[in-house]
Amino acid sequence: MEAAGASLVDLVSTTTYVTDIDEYFKHVDVRMEYFGHAMPTSTTIEVRRLAQKELVVEVDAIAALG
Repeated sequence: MEAAGASLVDLVSTTTYVTDIDEYFKHVDVRMEYFGHAMPTSTTIEVRRLAQKELVVEVDAIAALG
C-alpha cells in the first residue's frame, strides 16, 4: 500500500480468514489500535486451515485512492 501512496486510512474493506474465531475475538483491541473508529467494512471467516499449515490468520484488503 505504501508503494502505491496509500495507508490504512485508505482501506475500504477487509476479509480476514482465521483458523480459530475465539482466538480472533480475544485480539479485537489490536484492530482498534490500528483502525480506531475509522474501521473499514470487514468480514471475518473461520476456516479449517489456510494454504500454509503454520498460518492462523490471512487478511485480504482493498484500498481506494482518490
